Amino acid sequence: MRRLIGSQIEKLRHLLSRARAGEDRVHDIRKTFKKARALLRLMRRDVSRDDYRRENARLRDAARRFTAARDAQVLGASFDDVANSVADKLPATALDSIRGRLNADVQHAVLSSASPETFTAVDASLREFRSQMRGWKLSGREWTCLLKGVRRTYRAARNALHAAAAVASVEHLHEWRKQAKYLLHELEVLGEVGPRLVRRLGKKLHKLSQVLGKDHDLAALSQSLDEICVTEPLAARLMSLIANRRNELQIEAFRLGERLFRDEPPALIVRIGR
Repeated sequence: MRRLIGSQIEKLRHLLSRARAGEDRVHDIRKTFKKARALLRLMRRDVSRDDYRRENARLRDAARRFTAARDAQVLGASFDDVANSVADKLPATALDSIRGRLNADVQHAVLSSASPETFTAVDASLREFRSQMRGWKLSGREWTCLLKGVRRTYRAARNALHAAAAVASVEHLHEWRKQAKYLLHELEVLGEVGPRLVRRLGKKLHKLSQVLGKDHDLAALSQSLDEICVTEPLAARLMSLIANRRNELQIEAFRLGERLFRDEPPALIVRIGR
């Protein structure tokens, strides 16, 4: 496990070097940070509590430096999807005005995350993480801890599904997506060394995460449009489209979730462990 985390840290440093050269690597950087934190989460019972809390916070804070850029990019892409579906029914100038505002936000956020200070600070955090990791005193029960970690995450994702099914609020849906993503990254690790079952579950979780991600992006777009000066008729039309699309996505997500999380946590772990 230590080797796997180390490989993700080195991948992050490589992506940072590419970003320094002017490439847009925000998505890849954020995705790799999530994988590194997922691996660390699986080891939380195999390292000391202080080590886990300190290094998890280190990775979390470093990843947050790229959040604004990624969020701005997603808002722009989500608006394009919605606008394209009504391009022949709404004034082009109004849509272009909103798109221009969102594109300006993207450029500002990307430039902020691509500053030399950001790269220097994040790279320093990664080097310190790697240095601290070498000194961890592992309990020697990594496989057992790993399975227990997957069980905890699966239970959390299953509970989040039930909460979202009871009240499909933006917060509940976001929490379900977050826990499902945690589980996805953990199963991706197991899939490298484990059974076909794990890889099949991983593919289904990837699909669920994509659906929930689109729903979350549209919810964020709806909130953003409230903050942009949009005429009332245009706003009403766009909000209606967003609400209808979110309803379709949520129906699909719950359909996927009911199949994915039908097992009780212990039953799933028995299947994986076998």
